[in-house]
Amino acid sequence: MNREAQAALRAGSKLLGLLSSAEAPELSLRHAVWPGDRGDVVCAWPRDAAECAAAERQLAGRAAPLLRVREVVHWDELGEPDAETVALIYFVRRRPGLRYADFETHYRERHAPLAREQHPGVARYVQNFLAEPSNAVRDFDAVSELWFRSERDVRERFYRDAESERIVAEDVARFLDVRAGARVLSRPGAPPSPRS
Repeated sequence: MNREAQAALRAGSKLLGLLSSAEAPELSLRHAVWPGDRGDVVCAWPRDAAECAAAERQLAGRAAPLLRVREVVHWDELGEPDAETVALIYFVRRRPGLRYADFETHYRERHAPLAREQHPGVARYVQNFLAEPSNAVRDFDAVSELWFRSERDVRERFYRDAESERIVAEDVARFLDVRAGARVLSRPGAPPSPRS
């Protein structure tokens, strides 16, 4: 199979956040809650601005951070997640001094093709960019989703080899502030976490 990064399969609006409340959200739109090692990840796909605003009100105080993003799916060879599926969710901040437009351009046009080549175990790769970007310093500027068929793929196929890891690290240093990010290991195909 050709591992070249292609243009986005689809792009759309999404709300993405980490649940900080033990209470599961009751949302009236298409959404998913993925159990994670640092809190459950919530994703919602509003159809319009009114539905987005309503979901933001419903998630206020329950999800932090809660980001309104533009979802870009670069590739998807996964299909439906199952109990073995693992997703690494990276909340990232751009390197200090880098304009948002330059950050997004590099992330989409240079890093995505590099990720396609250097991460053989990634079955689905999604980048989520702030819906209302600015050059102001924020906690996070984007969220990446690296989906794997299994935990074994994370361990054994994250990189092709040591050279691959070096190539990715060099590129990441060009546009990300790696100390400012956060990572969540999620199991999107698993049942939601028990809530008290």
